[in-house]
Amino acid sequence: MQARKSLLSLAILVAVSGSAFADNSTVNATQDGSKNTLNVEQDHATQSTVTVNQLGSHNTAGSAAAGAVKQSAIYSTLTINQKGSDNVTAATQAGNNGTVKVDQNGSAGQTASVNQNGGFQTATVKQDYNGLTKATISQNGGSYDTASVTQRNNGLTTATITQDAAYSKGTINQENNFLTTASVTQTFGSNNTASIDQKNSGFTSAATEQYGYGNKASVQQNFVVGSASVRQSGNDNEAKVKQTGVNVKATVSQGYDDHYASVDQKGDNNEADILQWGTGNDAIITQTTAGRSSAVNTANVNQSGNALVANVSQTGTGNVANVYQH
Repeated sequence: MQARKSLLSLAILVAVSGSAFADNSTVNATQDGSKNTLNVEQDHATQSTVTVNQLGSHNTAGSAAAGAVKQSAIYSTLTINQKGSDNVTAATQAGNNGTVKVDQNGSAGQTASVNQNGGFQTATVKQDYNGLTKATISQNGGSYDTASVTQRNNGLTTATITQDAAYSKGTINQENNFLTTASVTQTFGSNNTASIDQKNSGFTSAATEQYGYGNKASVQQNFVVGSASVRQSGNDNEAKVKQTGVNVKATVSQGYDDHYASVDQKGDNNEADILQWGTGNDAIITQTTAGRSSAVNTANVNQSGNALVANVSQTGTGNVANVYQH
């Protein structure tokens, strides 16, 4: 039976490996079993489609060692579905108006890596009911790119989005995970948007970095123990952090013009830090305790520039607020 599975995997691999050069090219591959490997490459095509379905454990759809599943085309779609445990996906797409969709559902570790080069690209990774779960999306060399990672009911969970493009959007949603990390980095461009939402995820960490003009970042953490950080360098930036939990920390750092930062925390023993330098900054910190007499929340605001505004609101007893303007 194992030999039959190996022969089936080899037959599929030979059938779909290599290059497709025509427009409207289509590759459909299904592997049912364990330890299967599949590689696909499409070059210089328009409106091409690749669909990969793998059912079982220890399956690979592209890898660092064997090479990623590749598309070099425009208006193309790449879809990879894996059900089982310990599966790996690696996908690379070059060209404009491409779409990559990865869906992994299993009981143990899952890894998904997506790399896109071009404009108007869309990448979506969904991972549910896994153990050690990791998703990475990298988008470069274009504009109006969209990246989204959704992870639910996993164990040790990591999501990373990196975008080097203008007018791009990066979104991470994590729910009911444990030991959860999320990061969105937007290194170049204007009017980019980053959003991280973590719910019921135990120990969490969220980080956003943006460089450019008019960027917006939002981080929301509910019923967690962890931290959130937003770093923005550029003009007209906006950062909003909302946290509900115990022993959570929020840090917002903004450089240069016309920034707005808001941190809203509900719970005990929380800390909020806002650092702004430039002109016309605005900082708001709101902290509400859960009513425990021993709870102490801390708020720190440090601003430099002109026309600075800082608002700090705290409920409860024994709280600490520090505001420094210069």
